[in-house]
Amino acid sequence: MQAESVEVNDLYAFALPKLNTIQRPANVHFLPTGSKALATQVASSITKALGGSLQPTVKDSSKTIKWTPLNVLTDEFDGAKLDDAKWHDHNPK
Repeated sequence: MQAESVEVNDLYAFALPKLNTIQRPANVHFLPTGSKALATQVASSITKALGGSLQPTVKDSSKTIKWTPLNVLTDEFDGAKLDDAKWHDHNPK
């Protein structure tokens, strides 16, 4: 992931030192406080990857490009039914 500059959120390393306080004993599931701690870590990692902003951007080595929606691929779902030109309510095949 480092070679491709892909951000990694290592939840294992985050949780390991505090497993006895955030995970249920002898169980793979987390306590409610543990789930909240993991969710907070994930949200923080996502916000950091977005450069501290919730506005999506595309980054390359030379500049930051603002997200531009393509009308042909965008649908606001503001009508009473799906736009048949863009969506199918079942697999057409």
